[in-house]
Amino acid sequence: MSRILHRIFFNFDDGPDPFLPYLETWKKELPDFEIKYWDKNNLPINLNQYTANMAAEKNHAFLSDYFRCWLLEKYGGVYLDADIEVLDGNVFRQVYDEAQAASDYSLFIGIESAGNGRLTAHSMGVKDGSSNPILRFMMNLYETSFSGPLRHIIKRFDMPYLMSLYFIENPVNDSAPTNLGVFPSLNSPLTTHGIKIYPAEWFSPVTKRAGLMTITSFNEHTCLCHHFSATWVKCDSGLSVPKILKQALTDKNYAVYPSLINNIRNKYNISDCFLKPRWSIPESGVESLNKIANFLFPFGSHRYLWLKKNDSE
Repeated sequence: MSRILHRIFFNFDDGPDPFLPYLETWKKELPDFEIKYWDKNNLPINLNQYTANMAAEKNHAFLSDYFRCWLLEKYGGVYLDADIEVLDGNVFRQVYDEAQAASDYSLFIGIESAGNGRLTAHSMGVKDGSSNPILRFMMNLYETSFSGPLRHIIKRFDMPYLMSLYFIENPVNDSAPTNLGVFPSLNSPLTTHGIKIYPAEWFSPVTKRAGLMTITSFNEHTCLCHHFSATWVKCDSGLSVPKILKQALTDKNYAVYPSLINNIRNKYNISDCFLKPRWSIPESGVESLNKIANFLFPFGSHRYLWLKKNDSE
């Protein structure tokens, strides 16, 4: 059985590869996997009008969106974004091996966060010798809808958003927690339409909240980490370089939800982390909080004036 990890780095500008520290974790944690390196020279970037357009614009992100599907359909294996860190090879290997033995699904993928429930684009794999209709669905979207003028607004339609269209056109059964093509509050793996969907804890422990990289999901199943191309300036050389998760936590570049601090300490033995405030609420809850405050303390009312007076004392 072939074990393949696909890595795309087009390097249109012939510069240094900024994500080599993450690549080292692939080699360390998954030494039994063959890494296939793909770039502008060994991918058919003029395969169709869409890929030719994206290549001409040097649009790495949306060109790789197409080719990750193309590679999985053609060669099988696993696709990982270059800014993915492999945290636990044993857990990921179990995910991969279960897919190879499965009879009810041929593709595995995760969700970005429990909050939005959108499917990830940064990591997915297929059963050896098989494919999945969602891959062809995605490629058809790019080849048709986004090969013409719509390509100019493609930044509004990232791959997780487009993948949700697949489940809107092919509704999941009543056991699935959504009818909008997303899977919010998913707390255990779900299999539907030949796809096994994993909760955020598996592949997406980090989310971006108001510009702050924050650990929002983490447990014994966490095996990958998507770093959102995060780099920090290295003082001695001036080069922007990525940090692996443990270093980013140690240097307090990433915040941690307080409820997850024990999980982080057990894994990395880090005693001092940058905690996300316990009172912090999601942005979606701010409006509701404002409505409650306005109801309890209407502007100009006696209660409002009392609160203002006591706040100033």
